[in-house]
Amino acid sequence: MSYASQTSSYREMEIHSASPERLLVIVFEQLVVNLERARLAMERHDIELRVVSLTRARNLVAELLATLDFEQGGA
Repeated sequence: MSYASQTSSYREMEIHSASPERLLVIVFEQLVVNLERARLAMERHDIELRVVSLTRARNLVAELLATLDFEQGGA
């Protein structure tokens, strides 16, 4: 089993066993990673990586917004 495969398996197990609070942190961490990748891609003029990274970041923001409880959140 390759290192990348092991890392992927570990990450998948972490996600499946995570609490809701930990899942929010994981999503936020991935958002930061993808925004950083997009920034680096812009510096390198790598349009494909920039688009992929920003699309993933946008999807993660949507996921974070979907978790908000507007009734419980209050002002």
